[in-house]
Amino acid sequence: MLHKPHNSVITLAAVFLALVGIHRPAKAFLLAQANPIPSNFTIPDKLPNEAEVRAIASHSVNSINQSLIENFSNKYPQAKVNLETQSSEAALKALGEGQVDVVGIGRNLTTAEKQQGFVTVPISREKIAIVVSPDNPYDGNLTISQFAQIFRGEITDWSEIGGNPGKIELVDLPDTNDTRQAFPNYPVFQAGEFQTGDNAVQVAEDSTDQMVAKLGTNGIGYTVANDAIARDDVKIVTMHQTQPDDERYPFSQPFYLVYQGTPNEATEAFLGFASSEAGESVIANRVGSMSTAAAGAIASQLANKPVGSPSGTVDLADTTVDGDGSVVEADTDAENATAVAN
Repeated sequence: MLHKPHNSVITLAAVFLALVGIHRPAKAFLLAQANPIPSNFTIPDKLPNEAEVRAIASHSVNSINQSLIENFSNKYPQAKVNLETQSSEAALKALGEGQVDVVGIGRNLTTAEKQQGFVTVPISREKIAIVVSPDNPYDGNLTISQFAQIFRGEITDWSEIGGNPGKIELVDLPDTNDTRQAFPNYPVFQAGEFQTGDNAVQVAEDSTDQMVAKLGTNGIGYTVANDAIARDDVKIVTMHQTQPDDERYPFSQPFYLVYQGTPNEATEAFLGFASSEAGESVIANRVGSMSTAAAGAIASQLANKPVGSPSGTVDLADTTVDGDGSVVEADTDAENATAVAN
């Protein structure tokens, strides 16, 4: 569930939507795309009965991968799709060894991984929700900087951020978690060493369920937004007066499908499906998700907007736009790609 309703009207240079007040989670929106990402994948009308896709998804993007596979299976009921869940490192290792055909990850490839010839297909950006337990009395509004300070153990009491006095406990996910690995892309995390403080407890398993179970009345954690909104055992913390169904909510991570070499017919069909309008319709039904092309359109508008023109705060860490309008991977500073909200 979203923690509280809000009304917002967003202006981003030449493009924009007016978001009316929302009392229930709304479907994520796709912005008009003047320059959609080109797809070179063949999408056949049908696949042979022996068609198979072997896939692995990292924990943080498993739900969107499952959604894509379910819709892919509806289109190609004769195809067999096997999906496992592992860390990104384990998934890419399996891909490099030829054990699987495609993997879904929620982070950028490392330099070493790029050198192995892995090819990324950008699919979406997934909002990251900061969450507390419904039993936690905190009902305030955090800034991105304050959360970074909580993460580092520099803010340790709820009274420091407008709540009741009480110790703040950060419930941290494992170091290999994709969502956790998105934070260092933000300048507020680059201001100090990327490590948690004495107020943190790290769960042993890469599991949202484990994180939520440890929240108690003083804990604070994080997870992919769409995986949080359906739960009644968390409430999402308002950040910069926004919730994750608003593109101005300040944290997100990329979702890529990754393959190596020449994909087989079924894998190519899956990659084409996921990066086409059919895949975008899946993204549109997720709260806090945006197609990579839509994120690129926003980045392009921000890059070209006149100085001083009004705009909404848009989280675009790791996102930039090539000269032809296509989205390319880049470790850009999030705050350099954001503007102050009206």
